[in-house]
Amino acid sequence: MRSVQFVAAAAVLSFGHVGAALADVTQVFEWREASGVLSFSQEPPPPGTKGVTVRVMATASLSPAQRLAIQLRLAGLDAAQQADAKRFEDRTAAADRTVDLALQRLSSAEQAVRSGRTPLTGDRIGNAGGGTRLRTTYFDRQKELEASAQDARTAVEQAYRARADLTP
Repeated sequence: MRSVQFVAAAAVLSFGHVGAALADVTQVFEWREASGVLSFSQEPPPPGTKGVTVRVMATASLSPAQRLAIQLRLAGLDAAQQADAKRFEDRTAAADRTVDLALQRLSSAEQAVRSGRTPLTGDRIGNAGGGTRLRTTYFDRQKELEASAQDARTAVEQAYRARADLTP
């Protein structure tokens, strides 16, 4: 009885085509994707995939009720997997957009720092001896530009961290 339960559980986890899962013998490949997702298939994984486990199961001994339960379970898992994959894809796309926006903001802030180094008209004041010196407004502007660039760097780091923390 225990082996029949194992066969039924493995067949349910095959996620392959329903007809193939209910054949007399089913071969199931199991491996972990680069993203960390555990994958099951009746088709071999891409060449070079590491940690592949292959199971051969005899499904002929399953009762009609077990076969029907497997069919229903596979249909439900396929729909659930597609919904989960779509949600993960949407969250990943949103995280990618956040990273792109943060990088654009950083690029603009760094450009502002570079162009802000050149004193503007009115940034210099005359000295008694005939020379000029920079006003405090110039240095205040430099601090603001650097603070804006640092905020943008922090936003990029946070966006990348949030992207990396996504789980399927």
